[in-house]
Amino acid sequence: MPCHLTVYDPAGPSKQTWVCDEANTERVVTDDHAAAGSGEYTDVSGRSFTVDWTRCRLIGFVRKRDDGQVIASGGADGSQTPVP
Repeated sequence: MPCHLTVYDPAGPSKQTWVCDEANTERVVTDDHAAAGSGEYTDVSGRSFTVDWTRCRLIGFVRKRDDGQVIASGGADGSQTPVP
């Protein structure tokens, strides 16, 4: 199930959003909480991107079903709010 991840980088554009699969989403959330160095990830189109967690933060995400319907959204603390 795709997840739209929004990352804030104070040194660059105000924020960047990527769409990732479950495995990459889990890695992004884990690495953000650890805030230890850089991580390389792959979005659903197969493109790689790198995030330096020593300066960037995950500020939000939206989890969607394959049909595009939002089923949960969350904030920087990793919480998820189900969407009816």
